[in-house]
Amino acid sequence: MKKSMMAIIAGGAVLVLGAGGGAAFMLMHRAPASAAAVAPKPLYFADLSNLVVSVPSDGSGGDQVYIQISVQFSSYDQNAVTAFDTVSPIIKSQMIQFMMAKTAKDIMDPANQSSMSAAFLKIVNGAMSKAGPYSGTAPFLAAYITNLVEQN
Repeated sequence: MKKSMMAIIAGGAVLVLGAGGGAAFMLMHRAPASAAAVAPKPLYFADLSNLVVSVPSDGSGGDQVYIQISVQFSSYDQNAVTAFDTVSPIIKSQMIQFMMAKTAKDIMDPANQSSMSAAFLKIVNGAMSKAGPYSGTAPFLAAYITNLVEQN
């Protein structure tokens, strides 16, 4: 009886020590912690506010309506926002030309908003390529239409 009790205690001790050793092995040999999370870059916005354009209402050659639009352009480069002001006359002119080739019906259609934003982004980055250090680069990442109003 004494031998069987000793065998049970010895078996329990081996079991506890084995589990503890396995746990220690797992904790010591885990993958190294990943590098500290990198803080996201700040996002800057250039604003083209309240641009008003007269366009045909539906393409039939009849009534003209006014479209008022505001667009914001995002960039991680704060200097791009400053340079935006330098080329804003070019941007405004090209955006007016783009919109005058459309009808109010096309401009106000929600299905066309993403393609218009993409066109505005292309216009801005094209104008920025003429602004010194942005030659051949696209400093703006996205265009957001933040106001769009049709006025009869």
